[in-house]
Amino acid sequence: MCAASSARSTCTLSCQVFVSLVCIDSNGCGSQWKKGCTTIDSTETHSVTLIQEQTYLAAFFLKRDARPAASSSDSDSDSAAAAGRFCGCLRAAAAVAAKEYAIHFETVRSWQLDFVSNDGRFAPDQRGKWARELLIHEEDLQRKFHKWMIATAKEEKLSVDAALEYLNGTLLRPPHTTDEMLKDYHISLPISNKTAWYWMRKSGAQSGKFKQSYYNDHHEAELVKRDRADRYIPDLDRDELRQPLWVQISRKKYDALAHASKAVHSEVPLPRHEYVTPEGESMVEMVELHVDDSDHFEAFRAAHPLGGDFSVRWSGRPETAPSSPPSNLPNPAEDTLPAAAEAAAAEAAAEAAAAQPTATPAVPQPLSKTEIRASLKQELVAACEARGLEATGTVAVLRARLLALLVDAPGEGDAPADTPAVYIVNSILDRRVNEGRIEYLVSWEGYGAEENSWEPESNLDDCPAKLAAFYSNPCTQCPGCIYGHHRDVCRCCKPLYHVGHDECIFRSFLYSIFQWAIKGVRALRKKSEGPGEMMSAMQDEIRGFGFPMTPAELERVNAFRALRGRPALDCSPGVRFLSYGKNKDGYWDYEMFAKQVVDFMDAFDVLHPEWQLMLEVDWSSGHAKHLEGALNVIVMNVGYGGGQKVPRESTIPDDAERAKLYLGSHNPQLKPGDTQYFYFREDDPPPFNAPQAPKKDEETTKRNRKGECIIKEGYVGKAKGLAQIAWERGLYRTDAKMHGNKIDPDDESTDPTLSLRYVLANCWDFAHEKTALVALVESRGHICRFCVKGHPELAGAGIEYSWGKAKQKFRRDVNDRIPAHLHKNIVACFSRAAAFLPLARVRKFARKTRAYRRAYRDGQPNSLADVEKLVKAYKSHRAADVFDKKFCHADD
Repeated sequence: MCAASSARSTCTLSCQVFVSLVCIDSNGCGSQWKKGCTTIDSTETHSVTLIQEQTYLAAFFLKRDARPAASSSDSDSDSAAAAGRFCGCLRAAAAVAAKEYAIHFETVRSWQLDFVSNDGRFAPDQRGKWARELLIHEEDLQRKFHKWMIATAKEEKLSVDAALEYLNGTLLRPPHTTDEMLKDYHISLPISNKTAWYWMRKSGAQSGKFKQSYYNDHHEAELVKRDRADRYIPDLDRDELRQPLWVQISRKKYDALAHASKAVHSEVPLPRHEYVTPEGESMVEMVELHVDDSDHFEAFRAAHPLGGDFSVRWSGRPETAPSSPPSNLPNPAEDTLPAAAEAAAAEAAAEAAAAQPTATPAVPQPLSKTEIRASLKQELVAACEARGLEATGTVAVLRARLLALLVDAPGEGDAPADTPAVYIVNSILDRRVNEGRIEYLVSWEGYGAEENSWEPESNLDDCPAKLAAFYSNPCTQCPGCIYGHHRDVCRCCKPLYHVGHDECIFRSFLYSIFQWAIKGVRALRKKSEGPGEMMSAMQDEIRGFGFPMTPAELERVNAFRALRGRPALDCSPGVRFLSYGKNKDGYWDYEMFAKQVVDFMDAFDVLHPEWQLMLEVDWSSGHAKHLEGALNVIVMNVGYGGGQKVPRESTIPDDAERAKLYLGSHNPQLKPGDTQYFYFREDDPPPFNAPQAPKKDEETTKRNRKGECIIKEGYVGKAKGLAQIAWERGLYRTDAKMHGNKIDPDDESTDPTLSLRYVLANCWDFAHEKTALVALVESRGHICRFCVKGHPELAGAGIEYSWGKAKQKFRRDVNDRIPAHLHKNIVACFSRAAAFLPLARVRKFARKTRAYRRAYRDGQPNSLADVEKLVKAYKSHRAADVFDKKFCHADD
């Protein structure tokens, strides 16, 4: 701002303020000046330089003093008189400037002092008249420097000294930079430390305190952006038509709404779908809008049992509304409070005692390996006590005792005569529903077709891979289903119920990042955050956080589970707790999460049978676990044999065009219609890269350091490995050396086609291999969708924002920072969820995620500022005044 270094932010207003306000004086010269000068419009402020501002101001003061120009012949007294009159004028102008332009008085005073101290003139701008081009602005150099800074910052090694060393030693040397380029930019090596810092700032580097941000180094990776643009956003946009997120109003109401929200003056009109509908003998023009299009729809959503209507563009739109939750839903986790749990346990024990007057102990049901591994410590203790085992020790010890019951076979002569034989499932052939129970036709390994039998689903809990293979069989898929559901379970013609899932950890010593200091004295804090407890929860826009259920609903769910041979639930499966640790409940893994998902789908199928569930999860290791025998390049070796597991076989499609998604152009050994086995069979030739390999393991004359004979591994019955699989598919390049390293597609210094893992991972069967969680959810006819990696702002139905709000309440109002009270404090916090996480707030959080999705879909953000700018534009266009910087913690 003029010559004041602290007023640059008001540069666009400085000239306008001086020209229109400073001219106010008692002589009335201001009105004459206003008539005789051109007002500086806000649209022209980008071209107004500091020199132009000085010209306007100098001309003004010369005009008001009725002098032709300021020259060296002016006396000091005249300059002082002019400066004095200017000071009086500024005092009057400062008040108007502060009121109308929000300019602080000190800013105006700095202009006054600058003018007076320079004899009635403004000091020339020390920054020059033009912005000098920098060498680092060269596109190629800036891109390399930017990538180097990102890689170095990821290793926590970025500094000005490191940048100086890189610039002087690498980037400003051939072949990156030539002597002619350095000469053109007047650069002599080595550059200084200050120049390196300046170039870092011009390239976007900024240092500050560590702060959590969704815009991290994985956010804009090429593969992540491709997944976001090609899969996630289009799929959710398509599926929104089947969700109750739409409002249908008449054209007249739409025009009034558009005028009220000032959308008619916006660059982009309200997106809408126009159609006509019969009403009596006439046709009425209607408009369909999204519930996020205006804040005026909040009252409509609150009154509607589902929060909105289904789109008229959905051909399967139901004529009658599907099932909705009751209005008297309890708070999440309310039925897990200690008092309620103890009362329920006492009531259940009394009912059991009344139903079984005899003292005959009940025989415990046999447990499967999956149930044992997914059980928490309290459940393991009860199982050990029921079987007469010692019930003390860690989780690992308790699980080992129960697993020993499955593997310990009785000795010969000790086994009773009616001990059943052990059968191994070969494949699952069919399914049926018998008196409400699901049964599968099982083919047993080593037995003929006459021994096939129908088995209840509880007997196949340890066979997830066999069940996944049955439900993903192309011969039994529902025609037209894009998800490949089995024809008996597909629900893709039903309304869609979107549920988001996430885990969060609460710790005993959870402090705020701010702390008061009284005369420099601060309260002592613990060195760590203390023990923690993990919470796994679901969230949706119909029931809210935690999928709350009434006691009557819980009773219906338990009746259904008893029919399916599953234990009863004591609370909603939408919330699960885990006291993690080696000596506690262990650590959260896929088995535990799969158990919660099965419980949740049981409750969902009973309470909302007219809906299809869409479960959205993130990419944590437990969620992305593969089934046994899955096509997964991560667990494969380059060569054959070793400890790698054998994947399932894969069939090349008969269609030549589809076969191109499996086969390459480097002399493939397979052809369309062939089945590729990923282990060497008896009649297979040896590996192409080890033609002298024996069929069976052979002893050699060599010995290792322990004196043991070295075995030369045979290939028959062993896994083929990446190289052999790629060679058979015609993907192995003989003109270059291929490797099995994992590569970064964004790194231009590497060739992705030389990586065996990259090449095979892009084959259709490898790329579309379902995870264990997807197979589990789709076996019930539902949808499992993974969010984009590194995008918590898009995560399931806004649950990340709910965690932020819950942690604030937990830290401020509930937590007493006593480790023994941690679980009680967490449950007490969420028992008040109706107050701080009502359904309206949950819907607001979900609306926030859709605002980010719209920003990524409609714009091309290249930075964090671009993303937030697009979201802000969407917000202002929709007149949504709730998305501010304190979004999660805004008061109702």
